[in-house]
Amino acid sequence: MLFYPIVRLDNISLIRNGTEILHDISLIINNNQHWAITGQNGSGKTSLISIINGYHQPSQGKAEVLGKKFGSSDLRDLRLRIGACSSEIRDMVHKWEKVSDIVLSGRFASIGLYKTPASGDYLRADNLLLRFGLHDRADHRLHEREGRSWPVILK
Repeated sequence: MLFYPIVRLDNISLIRNGTEILHDISLIINNNQHWAITGQNGSGKTSLISIINGYHQPSQGKAEVLGKKFGSSDLRDLRLRIGACSSEIRDMVHKWEKVSDIVLSGRFASIGLYKTPASGDYLRADNLLLRFGLHDRADHRLHEREGRSWPVILK
């Protein structure tokens, strides 16, 4: 049983290149709640999700995810416990990477491989590629799409 909110944002703001993207957002998401974030293009939805995923730090306010406070926790470790799929992540992936390496990077909650995967990691990635009908694309570079959709990055 969790004794802390899944997400707690207290008066966060996000400023990028002098522009305020998010202003004074507070949000609590508890265990077993389901939320949808809606809004117009450019309203800050992806920026908000990027903060929750630990890819960006808020410029102001306090953020806590899964009981870990931003600024006093290792966000790399936290991201191992968060799963997300977004067009923003797709834009961060290097198009020259092999599809299998992109899937493997999900194991480490990273964009790109910075650690050597264990043999079990390779097996899990192979099984995921097979499950999603991408096994024949494992050694292809991401930019070699041939009309296929972007690969799914899963843990």
